[in-house]
Amino acid sequence: MASRTRMLCEGAMMCALTALLLLINRVAGGMIETAFPWLLVFPMLVYCARYGVRTALICCVSILLLSLMLCTFTTLFYVFSASLCALAYGSGVRRGAANRSLLLRTGLISFLSNLLSMVVLASLFGYDPAEEAKLLIELLHADPSMVMRSALVLAVFTVVVCSLLQTLCIHFGALLLGRIGISTHPVKAAHEISGPRWLGVTILMIWVLYSWGIVIKLDTGSRLLQLGVLTACLCAAVYGALTLMCAFISRGHPRGMLAAYVLLFVPVVNLFLALLGEADLLFQLRGRMMRGVKNGTSGKL
Repeated sequence: MASRTRMLCEGAMMCALTALLLLINRVAGGMIETAFPWLLVFPMLVYCARYGVRTALICCVSILLLSLMLCTFTTLFYVFSASLCALAYGSGVRRGAANRSLLLRTGLISFLSNLLSMVVLASLFGYDPAEEAKLLIELLHADPSMVMRSALVLAVFTVVVCSLLQTLCIHFGALLLGRIGISTHPVKAAHEISGPRWLGVTILMIWVLYSWGIVIKLDTGSRLLQLGVLTACLCAAVYGALTLMCAFISRGHPRGMLAAYVLLFVPVVNLFLALLGEADLLFQLRGRMMRGVKNGTSGKL
C-alpha cells in the first residue's frame, strides 16, 4: 500500500514538473519548445525508468490531457514526441539495455519528430520553406530549381543535426539517474569510443567524389552528394573532437575537454577537426596516444 501511494505521489509530481515547464514555455514565448524541447523528456523518463512502461502510460496520458489546457497545438506535438522518447528510453533503462540501443531508439524518434515539425508540417509550426526559398532566389538571382534543391538538402541536414544533438542531450542528462538509485550503464571514455577504419575510408571516398564532382560539374546526384559530404564532415568532426580530448588527457589537461567540445561548433575550426577525425579513423590515433600514456614517457607506441 505504501509503495502504491508513493507511485501515485511521484506520478503527480512528474505531471506537476511538466506543467511547470509548459507554463514557463508559455510565459517565455515558446522558448523551451524551440530551443530546449528535450527538457520535457526528463520527468516522464525518470518515472518510466523507476516504475516501467505500463505505469508510466497512465502518467503520460495525464500529462497529455493537462497539456490540452496549458499549451497550443505545436507545444502539444512536442509534449507527445517527448513522451514517446521518455517511454522508449526509460523502458530500455529499466530492462538494462545497452547505451547503443538507447541512443538508437531515442535518435529515431527525435529524427521523425523533427522531420514532421520542420519539413512535413512546416506551415503549422510557423515555417514557410517555399517563401524563404523565393526570398533567396530574389536576393541571389540564382536558378530557382538549384535553390530549391539546395534548400531541401539543407533542411534534411538540419533535421539530422538537431536530432543528433537532442539525442545526446537526453542521453547525457539521463546519466544522472544513478544519483537517484536507478542503475545505468556508464558512458565510455573518449579513448574507448573507437571508430571503424571502413568509416574513414567511406568518408574519404565521399570527399573525393564531391571534389571530382566540382571539377567535372556533375548534375545527376549532386544534391545527394552534397548531403553526403555534410554528413561525412559532421561525423569526422565528432571523431576529431574526441581525438583532441584524448590529446588533452594524455598531456594531463582534462579541462581541455571542454575546449574541444566548444571548438566543435566554431566555424572553420571544425573543418580542421574533421581532418583530424579522418586521420584518427584511418590511422587509429587515439589508440596510439593512450598506449603511449600506458607505457610511460619512453615513446613506445
